[in-house]
Amino acid sequence: MSVQLKSDNCWVSIDRVDDVAIVYLDRKDGRRNALNDKFHQEIGDAWHRLGKDETLRAVVVTGKRGWFCAGGDLDWLSAEHSPDNVPLIKATLAFTRNLTGLKKLHVPVIAAINGGAVGAGFSLALACDMRITSADSIFCTRMMDVGLGPGVGLLQAMNAMIGSAKSFELMALAEEFSGQKALEQGLVNAVVEPDQVLNKAIEIAQRLAAKPAIAMVPFINTFRALNVGQSDLSHVAEAYQQCLSYYSDEYFDAIENVRNTKVKSSAVK
Repeated sequence: MSVQLKSDNCWVSIDRVDDVAIVYLDRKDGRRNALNDKFHQEIGDAWHRLGKDETLRAVVVTGKRGWFCAGGDLDWLSAEHSPDNVPLIKATLAFTRNLTGLKKLHVPVIAAINGGAVGAGFSLALACDMRITSADSIFCTRMMDVGLGPGVGLLQAMNAMIGSAKSFELMALAEEFSGQKALEQGLVNAVVEPDQVLNKAIEIAQRLAAKPAIAMVPFINTFRALNVGQSDLSHVAEAYQQCLSYYSDEYFDAIENVRNTKVKSSAVK
């Protein structure tokens, strides 16, 4: 079954190039594809739909409107939360599962990172099997700056890729760095010209799609388990820790500080 998803009301669309699916993140009101409830649910739905496509051999995920994903929308992050921790933990966990649901696809997934990947957007990029970007793209963990601990598997992914020392630095300091720096640190696979990011990702996806599925499927499953293995229990622990922040004045102060700081990767219009 071949799946194609397009709608004027959707912020996620899916195109096909032969047996490769291209997932476009396209928040219609701009905001650098910053995430909110509607957006992350649509992303989760896209992975679910693609999981039913037996003809699929590879996936590319990219952003429209000049950005991959700027992380959590600041307005959404600063919204009032329920005083009951249980549904809030469930909602936070659903956010993580929707973004990382691509790992349930038994095909390689490549991130074509245009513009930048920040916070949970960075998590989404690292959840993919390969990453292509440009030298001047922007990366940042961001979560500490908005009063949140690690989430969406970001710390585990970085730790597996580049080790604990550098992961601590990137997570705790939350400083922006370029696509070229990401390549040097081993967080992305290739740097190309900005207008070639998607084309390069599709080219690699097509090469991967041509490999025998009988070999690719077990390889992908083993690779993910060994390199970015994250248990659901660790996601629950992350969700609980992040929820504790939601009831702190310091959390809301941190968001306002980021909102009022003129940084290149801000999700604010």
